Amino acid sequence: MKYLFVIICSLFIAPFITAQEWVTDDDMEKNVMVNDNEVKVLYFTASWCGPCKMMKPIMKTIVEDESVKTSIFKMDIDKNSVDNLMNVRSVPTYYFIRNGKLLGSAVGARSRETMVGLISKYDASSDEGTVLSYELKPSKFTMIAGAHAKLTLRNLNRIWYNGDQLNTLAWNIYTNLVDEKDISCALVLIQRSIELKEQSTNLSTYAHLLHKSGDSKKALKVAKNARKIAKKTRQSTQAIDSFIAQLQA
Repeated sequence: MKYLFVIICSLFIAPFITAQEWVTDDDMEKNVMVNDNEVKVLYFTASWCGPCKMMKPIMKTIVEDESVKTSIFKMDIDKNSVDNLMNVRSVPTYYFIRNGKLLGSAVGARSRETMVGLISKYDASSDEGTVLSYELKPSKFTMIAGAHAKLTLRNLNRIWYNGDQLNTLAWNIYTNLVDEKDISCALVLIQRSIELKEQSTNLSTYAHLLHKSGDSKKALKVAKNARKIAKKTRQSTQAIDSFIAQLQA
């Protein structure tokens, strides 16, 4: 009877002492973004990451310590895309989240004492945090690889949900590459950037790429829209004005 009692108790206790749980793009909302006032650690990792392996036992001891008020969720950056949306640039990276808002972050291997200290710090903080984007916006565009060795679908997929990075890459392709396949790739990337958030910067990049691909008529139309948005947001229009003049010459 004693052993039966132990087994039954373990069934109820187990969920609270298991190691950190894995989360994916699809279950972020129901696990990490819960509005329950608890500080949660979203831990970005990868199977190839040496420092991440060092952190594994440390994170496990934190989860199993009932005195530390937190839940730890691991996300594999090679199998998900939320890390791209959140501008995670290296692993391990830790996001401290409460009620769906970002309180702070840390990068690299950390001691158990440091991690517990950070969790306690944010738990005691009255800061409400900043809104955290985590919902992946679907696209009507199909990603295509370029001719350049680094423009692979795998590499492009890493930034597919980050408009600023897409714009930067598209502009770099515009300024450095001439292969038609690379330009076609850049056109998809910049349209995806605009799809995520239309800005004068990515519209300007789009106009330049259209011009480079031979569609000057559409380039002029897009460039004028870029200037309109720049004026509305009180940004300098000098560069886009010069480009428009070039198209109209």
